[in-house]
Amino acid sequence: FGIPREQLRGRHIRDIIGEVGYRRVRPWLESGLAGETTTFEVATLSGARRYIRGTFVPDVDPAGVIRGVVSYITDISERKNVDDALRLQAALLENMAEGVGLVSPRDGLIIHANPKLAQMLGYEHGELLGRNVRTLVRRGKVRQFAPVLAALDATGSWAGEIECLTKSGEDIWCRGIFTTFDHMDHGIVWVGVFADISEQKSAHEALRKAKEEAVRANSAKSRFLASASHDLR
Repeated sequence: FGIPREQLRGRHIRDIIGEVGYRRVRPWLESGLAGETTTFEVATLSGARRYIRGTFVPDVDPAGVIRGVVSYITDISERKNVDDALRLQAALLENMAEGVGLVSPRDGLIIHANPKLAQMLGYEHGELLGRNVRTLVRRGKVRQFAPVLAALDATGSWAGEIECLTKSGEDIWCRGIFTTFDHMDHGIVWVGVFADISEQKSAHEALRKAKEEAVRANSAKSRFLASASHDLR
């Protein structure tokens, strides 16, 4: 609590954890004074914000009279902050506009896929778990992974376009980014972030064909005019 030990004696618990914190722990304190051992977690609002885990154990004299409670307090701020950060990261991951997946380099199995990735590939949420990442491309196009693996081995990252296979058997184009990451639970994993660019690819292809058709038409027009000019002469 940032208070010297000698200054704690004789002070009300309210002065240590703040008025709001005291109101939160009061029910557990009253239970302890009633003879029940209670455990709780609470944020202190007096001074620097801390998270504590506490246990109130009734202090009973030989005659069976409760004289007070013995408090066991542990500072869990670091663990709590890590837990909160992980929950925030999980929430961000689950709600990203892009598809995100974690792949084990050891066997190529998908160990996590957010809802957007599942939706993008036509799967239900959770249905991709345990699948080999190679099943997400058509069998004859697995060679697409060769430059991805080479880049991950050499630099730990890769970015580019890859043709993926949906559950229904449709090919879609995705822009992907793979990076190597040391996960606290799974060890070294590959993190893939994907965006469906099929519509952009189709638009670019249509524009390319239109340009080629325009060039052919212009060439045919030039040949016709040249032929007509020759005939007039």
